[in-house]
Amino acid sequence: MANPTQSITEAQVQELALCFHDLADAIEAYRLARGSALSSEYRDQLLHQMFQCIRYASTFSKAGLSRQRDTLVSTLESVKQVTAQAREAISTSDAVDQILLIVTAVSALGASLAGGDPSAIESRIQGVIASAAGDGSVASRKSEPA
Repeated sequence: MANPTQSITEAQVQELALCFHDLADAIEAYRLARGSALSSEYRDQLLHQMFQCIRYASTFSKAGLSRQRDTLVSTLESVKQVTAQAREAISTSDAVDQILLIVTAVSALGASLAGGDPSAIESRIQGVIASAAGDGSVASRKSEPA
């Protein structure tokens, strides 16, 4: 793990932005692949979350995350790992309810990263891990056909 007092570099900020851009791509690919099999409500929710990921990617790129650089360097690798897990889960799951849990968890992570609260970031990382692993409340919710 990186030294928590080390500043995050511009290249690392761009990596973080790319993680969220790639998640947006995965969400859109899922949405388009399922097309009319999804209800308009699910399509709208997925579209909203895709745009959230794009906004976070843009925010990270433009703002450079300057005010929270010191808090992010120690969690950057974890964020990269969980966003990769989320992308994989999005591309392999047919359960739209699980996908919505994952993209909601990713959106919460993005908000925590933008806010720079280290404890919230760690909590949101765990939320993405749980949702990508299917450890959320998916089992109790009805899935729409894929």
